[in-house]
Amino acid sequence: MRKSQYLLRAAALAGALLTAGAASASDCLQLDLNAPTPLCIGQTGSIDAIVNNSCTTQLRATVQFALDGRQLEPTRNIRIDGESTLTRGLTFSVPSSAATGSHTLTVTLTESAYGGTTSSTTGVSVESCPAK
Repeated sequence: MRKSQYLLRAAALAGALLTAGAASASDCLQLDLNAPTPLCIGQTGSIDAIVNNSCTTQLRATVQFALDGRQLEPTRNIRIDGESTLTRGLTFSVPSSAATGSHTLTVTLTESAYGGTTSSTTGVSVESCPAK
């Protein structure tokens, strides 16, 4: 009986530690975006992202893009050192089916180990441009 109580207590402690780590890690990342130049239908778009990691450990995150809620390709993976800020130009494909005009671009970071997410949105202009 004592062995099973010990195992239950150890499992409860491990679960509590994992939950506490997950809660704090999801609060580590902050994302800001600089509004991009106009995007071109069917071409590669780019946006400058500023990612701040306020935790002491390096974090890995998946970067996803959405234009008016529609998922864009490709997804990216980034690493952010602990207690640092990373400024990076991120590229994505603007769909050939995108309409010209004003749209909302959302960039979402999902932290790999704990699953915490943060996102930021910005208004973008989509234009019909000559093929490159």
